[in-house]
Amino acid sequence: MPSLRHWISLLIAIVALTAATSAEAQRFQPFGPLLGDEFDHDFQIFAPAEFSSFGDGPEPNEGFFLTYDRVHFSSVRSNETPGWFDADWGYGNRVDFGYMTEDDHGWLAEVLSVSQFNNGPDTDTQLNSGELSKQWRLKPLHFGSIVEVFVGGRYSILRHKRTSGNTAVDVDIENTIFGPQAGLKWYKKDGRWTVSAEGRYFYGYNDQNYQPTPLITPGIQQHRWVHAGDIRAEVTYDLTKSFALSLGWEFLYFGNGVARGEALFNNDQDAYFTGVTVGFKVNR
Repeated sequence: MPSLRHWISLLIAIVALTAATSAEAQRFQPFGPLLGDEFDHDFQIFAPAEFSSFGDGPEPNEGFFLTYDRVHFSSVRSNETPGWFDADWGYGNRVDFGYMTEDDHGWLAEVLSVSQFNNGPDTDTQLNSGELSKQWRLKPLHFGSIVEVFVGGRYSILRHKRTSGNTAVDVDIENTIFGPQAGLKWYKKDGRWTVSAEGRYFYGYNDQNYQPTPLITPGIQQHRWVHAGDIRAEVTYDLTKSFALSLGWEFLYFGNGVARGEALFNNDQDAYFTGVTVGFKVNR
């Protein structure tokens, strides 16, 4: 589990990232009012869906939003795991929440947890991630397409654990990766349907910890820098005014600098997770 030092480092990184925006104009202030005249959402989530055939398309949503996705991801095994070229599947959950003001700026937070990639009979990989970003909605493009950009921080924990097997030593390897992130989202609404594409770039400092059991040798701690990319595509269907169902795909890649493996400590590997997402959206 991450130590208190890890959480303090994450907090400092996020505060530093958001503090940089405080010198911008009013629309870019990170800690603007959460409530006020700009939040006039009627909270009629299950009212009939609204459509418009005038102008360049319907107005994008404002106010608080929430999305939930059940994720079904595959991941290639580490280089030292038997059958490393095979992919293993795991399930998890992803939650996004935040708000967008009528001035087209707001906040976006996300929590992702995927566990039990069965890399073998007694080996599994776990992925947990959290992020916080300041977001801005740009002027609508031709034919009603919308682009949103966001900048913030991301904190990920990638854990590889072997409890028994052919090796005489059990291993517990934890990668704690945190750093700045920037992203871009494009979406287009047509009637009840919305299509979207999204990309994120993440550059993080990786605090690696390798702990063998029984403790025949001291644990190993190393540090690396990791480039990471996150690509998503999604289709949503509006059931009501503010409630929609979604089906998507995601590809999350961590470049070289990740510690994975069995009894042999290899701290310069890559890792990817890809698969489908199914969920719902409220006022997004």
